[in-house]
Amino acid sequence: VALSYNGEYGLWVDGHASVKLQDSTVSNNGNDGLQVGQQARLSISRSTIKANRYNGAVAAGASMLELEDCLIQCNGHNGLIMTEATDVSVIRCDIIGNEFCGVCQHTLICPPYGFGEINFWGTLSGYGNRIPGSDRPDGNRLGTSCPETWAKEAGLLQESAPVTQGG
Repeated sequence: VALSYNGEYGLWVDGHASVKLQDSTVSNNGNDGLQVGQQARLSISRSTIKANRYNGAVAAGASMLELEDCLIQCNGHNGLIMTEATDVSVIRCDIIGNEFCGVCQHTLICPPYGFGEINFWGTLSGYGNRIPGSDRPDGNRLGTSCPETWAKEAGLLQESAPVTQGG
């Protein structure tokens, strides 16, 4: 599926909807590439999210967003932004070349500044991702994540799946 050149969002999933998108492209949309909100679930695999006017993907409300083996590239703001009680999983994705940060919380201290009146208190997990900072030619212009060490602390930059130890 190609969700491209829409005046607003490439795809907006809301309410209690559940959508699975694979082997697709979401590009050159006039707002965010993808948005998932309320209690909806959006699962994206083997897809490209690029060159959208604002963010590549936005997760809000009590939604669930799963990204696996995706390329999130060259979006006008952040590659991925989260707010409220979302549950986000990012596995083996390249989040590169975005104008702001690769992965971002929607807070007043993170770009775009002044639009973060709703904080993030959900969960972020994943592994095996490439989210370069501004020191790399393909890096995200304002860094890997905001807050600064957040992607690393969430395990997003681990090479393999975290090992869970039982008691």
